[in-house]
Amino acid sequence: MATNKKSNGAIKEAPKKSEKTREDKEKKPRSLKPVLYVAIAAMVVVIAIAAYMMSGPVTNPPLNISGNQTVTMNMYQECAQLMNKDTAEGFIKKLVSDYYLGTELRTYILSIPKVANCSSESGKWFSSPYSFEIGDGYVTTTLNDYFVKSNFKKGIVANTMTIPSEDIAKGVFVYVTRDASGKLSYVYQLINQSSFTFDYYNPLLIDKYSIMNVPTIVFNCNQAVVARDIPLVRVNSTGEIINVSNLMKSPPFLSMLTCIHNKGVPESICRPLGIVMANNQTMQFESPVKDFLSVMPLINYDTGVESCRPSEGVTQVQAFYTVDCPECDAQRAVLNSIETQFAGALDVSYYCVGDSAECKRFVQASN
Repeated sequence: MATNKKSNGAIKEAPKKSEKTREDKEKKPRSLKPVLYVAIAAMVVVIAIAAYMMSGPVTNPPLNISGNQTVTMNMYQECAQLMNKDTAEGFIKKLVSDYYLGTELRTYILSIPKVANCSSESGKWFSSPYSFEIGDGYVTTTLNDYFVKSNFKKGIVANTMTIPSEDIAKGVFVYVTRDASGKLSYVYQLINQSSFTFDYYNPLLIDKYSIMNVPTIVFNCNQAVVARDIPLVRVNSTGEIINVSNLMKSPPFLSMLTCIHNKGVPESICRPLGIVMANNQTMQFESPVKDFLSVMPLINYDTGVESCRPSEGVTQVQAFYTVDCPECDAQRAVLNSIETQFAGALDVSYYCVGDSAECKRFVQASN
């Protein structure tokens, strides 16, 4: 039998094989599985909390940050990330979360900053051009060739919209259309090409003229014309059926109204429409204007204000519209063409009717 060296004068026997095995097991390191389970559970909790804080209220699409952030972000990426998800300036909140819920089908018109204004962690403030893209489940903002991509729930955005930096710098309107509950589509338009700009916002004048409906046109400050809520009317002399909703955006009809209020001037336009000034004193109405006037499917009312006609031969037209009004948009295009046709004989101004903050934003955009 093998023996160990003496210890305190005694001789110890070598341990049995079974005892040695037990001691060896006790000397081996403990298993890491329980520790890993605890760590993984803790990590899941942290991720869940972070995801909740990042996504905001439960009505907002869950937001995650991905893209070229595998390395430490520079100040451009920090700014891009801020623009993507910040609650005050973030595009996710403005372009997705605020609009995708709801059953009403409608279009929202938004403006976005012309430049990215940010402060880096070092405290350096800078203003930078940027480009922007939104698609199904993501939004990407790029500054100085550095981008940050933020993800949200797929199935909300129906199309991809990319706005280059050169257009953003000029100023754009973004049109957000809710095609169905939880479904959004996007297009954009340069502000200086959009009809949703206004010359003035004057709530006192709106009240003074008693503007209750849009579109409403006021001629020379004292005569207001607004379409009635009647779908069809028959012109007696011709038997023709006229869609009243189209009258206020009809070039001949608006030209007739302009000629009537402008006393038949210019004659080259007004006479073919049946509006003739007889002996420079009274107007004579002939066809086709006579047929329209026989039924006059419009509400006409006196504003109670004296005429503000600037001079003989010039009619002042004030058009009162709201931002979200397809009829106003259609009529504006016609008025613009008529103003060109009448040259110096017509002066048209556009007034915004509605919420003060919204109107002032569109008035400022036009200026």
